[in-house]
Amino acid sequence: MSYKKGLLVVGLLLGAIFSSRLVFAGGLEGPGVGTRALSMGGAFIGLADDWTAIYWNPAGLANLSGRGIGVSLDAVFSQASDGNSAGNPTLTPAGLPQEAKDRGEVFFQLGGEPNNFDKEDIESTVYLPTLGGYTHFKGFVVGGGIYEPLGYTAKWDDSKSGIDASFEIKAYEIVFNHAVAKSLTPDLSIGLGLNLLQGKVEREAKKVVPVTYPVSYTYTSKAKGDGISLEGVVGALYQISPNISAGLVYRTGSKLTLDGSTKITHTHPAIADEESDYEQKFRVPATYGLGLAYHPLSNFTLTCDWNYTDWTTFRKEIDFSDTGSILQNKDESLDWEAVSKIRLGLEYKPNNIWSFRAGFFTDPSPVPDKALNITNLGGIDTDRNFYSVGSTYNYNNWRFDLGFIHTKSDREAQGVKYEKEANSIHLASSYSF
Repeated sequence: MSYKKGLLVVGLLLGAIFSSRLVFAGGLEGPGVGTRALSMGGAFIGLADDWTAIYWNPAGLANLSGRGIGVSLDAVFSQASDGNSAGNPTLTPAGLPQEAKDRGEVFFQLGGEPNNFDKEDIESTVYLPTLGGYTHFKGFVVGGGIYEPLGYTAKWDDSKSGIDASFEIKAYEIVFNHAVAKSLTPDLSIGLGLNLLQGKVEREAKKVVPVTYPVSYTYTSKAKGDGISLEGVVGALYQISPNISAGLVYRTGSKLTLDGSTKITHTHPAIADEESDYEQKFRVPATYGLGLAYHPLSNFTLTCDWNYTDWTTFRKEIDFSDTGSILQNKDESLDWEAVSKIRLGLEYKPNNIWSFRAGFFTDPSPVPDKALNITNLGGIDTDRNFYSVGSTYNYNNWRFDLGFIHTKSDREAQGVKYEKEANSIHLASSYSF
């Protein structure tokens, strides 16, 4: 095998491996569902007193009367910035440098090209719907819903010194929730939930090098996959005193297996195209949450939650049905860390018609410095602080919610600055009967 051909094979191999990863931009976990709860900073485990208890704490369903149904829509607009832009590392006979592998670079060069592109920003706009409800049945309260806690779509493209490069990703997770709750005593209720998780991802990277360079070529890497898995949820809610309640919730996590296909094409005549089906496993981490709700006044509520996510189990596991020089199996740790989150919220009801809320919550990143890259993890991951506000208008049995969340954060790693900013608008309506 010639020197250049060997470089191309190594580069294509790395591109194939990294183009098949399921990723969601900052916010590898979504902040939650339901406009009211999110307006209170997502501090809702110890309160869980509306239809969104199916997500926050299924035990809260046991304290709801009658029947209810709700729908919400979250519109999220985000932008991430990488001070290095997308990398274009040089291959050697030994392959890419380790730091390029850690960053999950999707482009490479054979020499004589720029080491990085210029465009530092990648933008995303996504709409996340939720539908849920509950009813009473033979001494139990049963509920369920469909929601999309994670979603991301973005496209990055740039042209530098005549080289055109582009990268696009679409990814989401949909949850089909089933929950049941019961009051064991006047002060204690428990709830169980079963989530059917559906994940899907599509990625494409393309690079066109013109004839003005020593080696002219077009490189394309495509991958798509989808799969389903199950996750269990256990919750409890205890009324400590007339004005204080405490809740806890545990999600078991899951192993989501994506079945998909990937294809690598290259116009260099010495490189054969490769195509294969693949199976990729994603270890959805277990999560734990504790929450308190305090009512100092009958029309005023304060909430506080602590959440823990064990990202240490997250790995890169992929098996190709047709392996070769380019497509090869992979099983390795990503060195992610477990993280804790703090959420704070308040709600004020001046009358029976209006309610007003505010909240704050943190979202630390589990991702190590070495993995940050504009085309990896959906476009950077930083330690973020969220600020939320919202209000509700009640009309007979109807409730209409409006909320807004803002976050802006930055992170410096290995001399490079990474930034993220996001704004989201949240709308919801519910009806009880």
